[in-house]
Amino acid sequence: MVIVLMVMHRRFAVGYTIKRKVKKALQRQEIERIVSLTEFKSKAEETARDIWLLLFYCNEVNWKDLILLRWDDRVDNCFVITREKTKLTSRANPRPIRIPIIPRLQA
Repeated sequence: MVIVLMVMHRRFAVGYTIKRKVKKALQRQEIERIVSLTEFKSKAEETARDIWLLLFYCNEVNWKDLILLRWDDRVDNCFVITREKTKLTSRANPRPIRIPIIPRLQA
């Protein structure tokens, strides 16, 4: 998708083109392949896969929110957090995010 903007700069019209990438999601089979991986070239590769799975199982929570996640954030069988990105916005009442603690997160 391409968006063209016309901006008045002094006396001249300047055209800018902004190219937006279409977001693509992994197919279910691709996710299943990642989950079932057992052979890795290095410990770092295995750790990267584990972190990716953790983010995926936490409803694709942001990195910063994952790093700040604490056991004290548990309410019943969920983590309840406020995204760091929205804490400082002008919203009077930011909505908390609920992350269910599924069995795979407990492993």
